[in-house]
Amino acid sequence: ILGFPLLLKGVNYFGFETESYAPHGLWLHDLDFYLDFIKQNDFNAIRVPFSLDMVNDPEPNLNCTTREQLLLCGKSAMELLDVFIDRAAQRGLLIILDNHCITPAGGVSELWYNVEYPEEEVIKLLRHLTDRYKHSWNVFAIDLKNENHDSATWGNSSEATDWNKGAERIISSISSSFSGLFFVGGIDWGSNFKDALEFPIDTGSS
Repeated sequence: ILGFPLLLKGVNYFGFETESYAPHGLWLHDLDFYLDFIKQNDFNAIRVPFSLDMVNDPEPNLNCTTREQLLLCGKSAMELLDVFIDRAAQRGLLIILDNHCITPAGGVSELWYNVEYPEEEVIKLLRHLTDRYKHSWNVFAIDLKNENHDSATWGNSSEATDWNKGAERIISSISSSFSGLFFVGGIDWGSNFKDALEFPIDTGSS
């Protein structure tokens, strides 16, 4: 309802950022079991970590031994994410997509790009993702990069490492296709915002 505050009570649901490219836990229970548990415990939002590699839509690594896995076998990684988001929507659960890592095996990268995935490729993949879910009512936000650290900076000194400037470029490039919220973490593993007052995120829009 417009004019009323929205209180988010969320959980992380991991799996899409790993080499399985699929929600964790399907070897024990079906997806509905976990989503029902989240709903029944009064959570209203799920942060869904993914890798940029997953957006390239590889084949998930499912054992296809349980009833749920058999039903999902044959779907691509993005099709599995479609199922996850649709089933969450059926329960009134909001989704925050979290750009968690570049590749599953590479861990959390220092910067939002690397040699294999330069910034223009990152923007292309994030735009592809937001285009896909721009009509999904429950996909209300995207976390642009999980835990920039070490060489990441915040200010106006280096186009290559200033995360605030990188975030501005990403938002400006994909905001026309996504009307949701853009979450921008700090540097030093996401916790350092000490220079954000002097150098706030500025996308040129009100």
